[in-house]
Amino acid sequence: MNKMTRPIYITLLVLGIAAIAAGCTEKAGEKEFNSMEERAMYPFWQGPVVYDEAFLLLSSEDQHTQVDFLYPPTEIISVKSARLDKEFLRGEDWDFKDGRFIVMENSSIPVMARDQMYVPEYREADTVPRKDGKGALYFREDGFFHNLQIVITYKHSGNWEGPVPVFAGDKLPLTIAKLQRKEPVKIVLFGDSISVGGNSSELINEPPYLPIWGKLLVHQLERAYEHTVQFVNPSLGGVTAAWGVEQAKLRAASENADLVIVAFGMNDGSGRILPLDFKRNIQAIVEEIRSTKADTELILVAPSLANPEAIHSGFQSLYAPVLEEISEAMTGVMTVDMTAVHQELLKHKPFRDTTANNVNHPNDYLARWHAQIIAGHLIEND
Repeated sequence: MNKMTRPIYITLLVLGIAAIAAGCTEKAGEKEFNSMEERAMYPFWQGPVVYDEAFLLLSSEDQHTQVDFLYPPTEIISVKSARLDKEFLRGEDWDFKDGRFIVMENSSIPVMARDQMYVPEYREADTVPRKDGKGALYFREDGFFHNLQIVITYKHSGNWEGPVPVFAGDKLPLTIAKLQRKEPVKIVLFGDSISVGGNSSELINEPPYLPIWGKLLVHQLERAYEHTVQFVNPSLGGVTAAWGVEQAKLRAASENADLVIVAFGMNDGSGRILPLDFKRNIQAIVEEIRSTKADTELILVAPSLANPEAIHSGFQSLYAPVLEEISEAMTGVMTVDMTAVHQELLKHKPFRDTTANNVNHPNDYLARWHAQIIAGHLIEND
């Protein structure tokens, strides 16, 4: 009996998650989406509704749970687990009064204890040292943080003050033209663990199994251009741009791609690699790729940020200007400044709302920002 019913239960659970994520249970004010991926790619900077903004609630001494929204909320549409398999109820789990989101007493919304986030001494197994030398921060590479996070869909009265993508028809003319003509297009994503999709719900095998940001980007291109796009991802976790130089020919240039997205810098920054040395390495990667296929176009991604409280926070914020120098000096090369995007987010939200390991890996929310920003450069907005 159990062997027969278990697969049915799992199938129904997955279908239920997909139905919620795809917007099959829309509420007033929500758009209707055909898939989880389409909903995930609705730009955070467009319109009066934000879909599934992430939060990790942390306990406080005064018992007031701080909830930091990107924009001033005017109406809460839904509150769900980041897994998208549970919806929290107004009046039981939360309330919204006078523009303030309130976690109710005895709510089932998860709240991380402050003394679990901040520990007095470093433990190799599950913490990283704090940058200020005062103890350590909790750290996990599994689904721990993902399963504690919630997502809120809400109406708001704010405006995005960070970078907004501009269609790159003039900067990446060959790739855009091939997409518009529905010709075969190959895209390579070449970077570190963030490009691998480290701690995305797909990779940790936790609901809602949202694809890594490279796949989200390609899915969006395929929807927009109604044409299949070939995607190759030879990225590797824990590496720097120096590794990229060594591996560029084998892993990137050999693919003869139309577009290569080069995305290093997180580990370089943690290792305090000087911006000039980082620039030389990225320049060498670009030259190696173009020595094989001269008309390959490239996107250089300035990295998102590491936890500012962790020792891993180093030179990440210094790399965008040198990437701009490379792209300004070459045709068919552009820079996407995810550093500035993350900096703007952190003006309004704590780092814990944007991470899946509490050190340097984006959660599904920040991964969506990566995919949305780059897609905005490759798809003309009507």
